[in-house]
Parts: sequence; C-alpha cells; structure tokens
Amino acid sequence: EVPADGTGSDLDGFVGPGTLIGRIVSDTNGDCVNDPEESGIPGVEVVITDSQNQKYTVTTDESGIYSIRLPAGEATTDITESTIPDGYNRSGGDDPSTVEVPGVGIVQDLDCYQPEGNIEGIIWNDLDGDGEYDPNEPGIPNVEIVITDINGDTYTVTTDTNGYYSQSVIAGPTTVDIEESTLLEGFVRTYGTDPTVVDVPTGGTASDLDGYMPPGVL
Repeated sequence: EVPADGTGSDLDGFVGPGTLIGRIVSDTNGDCVNDPEESGIPGVEVVITDSQNQKYTVTTDESGIYSIRLPAGEATTDITESTIPDGYNRSGGDDPSTVEVPGVGIVQDLDCYQPEGNIEGIIWNDLDGDGEYDPNEPGIPNVEIVITDINGDTYTVTTDTNGYYSQSVIAGPTTVDIEESTLLEGFVRTYGTDPTVVDVPTGGTASDLDGYMPPGVL
C-alpha cells in the first residue's frame, strides 16, 4: 500500500539459470571415469525435465557431450536408450538421474557404456597342405585358444567338433593365441599367424582363420 504523500516499496529476488553439462562415454575399461583417452558416444538423445516441469531434448555431439541452460532446482535426465548404438552395455551412471542445478553455476552428469563385440575363428585340418580352406576340409576339435582383450583380461575357449570358437570381448585390439600343445602331434601350420591381433568392432564380429597340415602330407 502506498501512503498519502509517501513512498511504497517492493523487493523481488530472482535466481539466475544454471547450466547442465553431461557426457556419455565409451567406457573401454569399464570403470565409469571420464578418462581423457576414452571417446564419447555421439548422436545420443537425452530428455531433460527442469524444475518447472518443462521438457527439452538434446543430442550428444562428437565428444559425447550435451549442454543446456536450465532454471535453478532439481532436474531429471533420461537417456533415450534406443539411440545408443548397438554393442554398448551400461557400465555406470544412473538413468534416469536427478541433478540439482545451481543458480548461475554448473552441474555435471556422467553416463558410461562399455563397447563390446565378438571374436570368432576356425582352426581347420588342411588335408592337402595348400593353405586354402576347402569346403571338404574338417575343423580340428578340442584346441584351446587364449584370447586377451584390450584391457588385458583373458578368456580360454576350446574349438568344437567343427574347429569353431567364439567369445564376447570388449571392443578393440584383441590377441588370439593358440595353445599348440593341444593340437594333435605332428600338425604343421599352413595358414595364419600365432599369436595374432584382430580389431574387434563395437557391436560386430572379428574373424580369425588358422590351418594346420596333418602328418605325412607333402
């Protein structure tokens, strides 16, 4: 109320908007730490709901980063999982997650997905010793292979009756090492190298092929 021959006064306070910065990481080592050598995942959609219940959709850039200015208060981030590329499995972070956006400040959010792929191979009995995998040539069963992924984790697999083996691993350079002591005595390599390194793609499959000539083939 303004008094007669006097002055009325009013006072209003406002908190400025803050900034939410998030990153979705290709978490190769699975520790969900924003390591500088780990790339981000681009093209991922994130739905953000601010403290006023307004919704926004943002998309990660080439570094897996998104950023938006929001009113101060509680905000929710919700990743649209269908926009995560095939071959990635969550390794850290919550989804959806809730963050507190400060007035005229920055809050950060981190989500991690580990890239996975598959390595498969065949070890075959090169009956004619020509180093070519012919349709009539059988696989060699019960051969052990030690597979070492990009993080140094190892897996031991054994060929089946067709000489075939397969293993899911973290995507990246992967070493395949045949335990030659598990081959039948007298077999000689005719194709492939051992050990060998293959690059396992995210959401895909890398292949290896090894041939061994049985004893007595000239």
